[in-house]
Amino acid sequence: MKWKEQNRNLGGARWAAAVPTRVFNDARAATSFADDDVAKLFAEINGHLKAANLNKTDALNWPVFMCHIARPLDVPIYDVNVWVAWGVLAEWMTPDLLRLRPTEFSTYLEYRDWFNDLVTRHGVDHRELDRALMAFGQFVTSPLGRALMPIR
Repeated sequence: MKWKEQNRNLGGARWAAAVPTRVFNDARAATSFADDDVAKLFAEINGHLKAANLNKTDALNWPVFMCHIARPLDVPIYDVNVWVAWGVLAEWMTPDLLRLRPTEFSTYLEYRDWFNDLVTRHGVDHRELDRALMAFGQFVTSPLGRALMPIR
């Protein structure tokens, strides 16, 4: 959780302590992990966070990150940078969307399918793909990226 905070003092230790270890261990023990399983884990984690008076804004990134900790090969990390990269590569990103952040869990599941399809189809390492998408998304939203990447 400290890695996720990146020295921004966001209270990651409190978020981590709010979710019992058994939640992660139960998810790890599952033999497969379909969309329904991800949704259940997300809801359980988010329930614990809300009970601890955390995630008041219903942000996706922290609960999804915690799902990723439980199932790193099945649940890719999701943040604004990978969302932007996905939108550009899948050709649905528009200039007005660049000002927004992803807010719908159903959209995350679409991203998960797209991400996992790339991993499977092209034999790409999960972590390598995540890093590349993050870097590309950061580039797209930078002043240079906006100048060089006209988004429809």
